[in-house]
Amino acid sequence: MNLKPGLNLMGNYEISPEAKEDLYRIYEYGVNNFGERLADIYLVFQYSTHF
Repeated sequence: MNLKPGLNLMGNYEISPEAKEDLYRIYEYGVNNFGERLADIYLVFQYSTHF
């Protein structure tokens, strides 16, 4: 695939307040069960592969 630099394939989106709360709860669960480092990695992975 030959993409031009700066090309935005993601488009614009807005996260609802409920979705933000869900993300916070998921992150908090990760911190409590796996530690802050792994929770950070998981959250970054989710954003980089699905958004």
